[in-house]
Amino acid sequence: MHRRWETETRYYETIVNTDLWGECVLVTVWGGKSSRLGGCRTVAIGEENVIKRLTRIQDERRKHGYVEAICKHIDDLEDLYLEERQLEAIRAEKSGVWGAMQQGGQLTANP
Repeated sequence: MHRRWETETRYYETIVNTDLWGECVLVTVWGGKSSRLGGCRTVAIGEENVIKRLTRIQDERRKHGYVEAICKHIDDLEDLYLEERQLEAIRAEKSGVWGAMQQGGQLTANP
């Protein structure tokens, strides 16, 4: 399981894996988006503590103004979708005008 939180300038990631002995480990990675500063920590936490630890991390990140990256990307995708719909509408409108001009039709404004 991999989760990422971001602010304008910082990021924080959590990765849940198993080690060579089958134990559950939590890897946390943090740093600046435009700098090389940051860090990484790996902690064996046991399977029973994963949800508690991730919930606590999520609450801390939100308190410090971080937004989960998937939420940001969903907003970006929604904006892209809306822009594509607008572009399609503009193209359809232009092709309708162009088609009428090619056929020698009269263009009238709708009141």
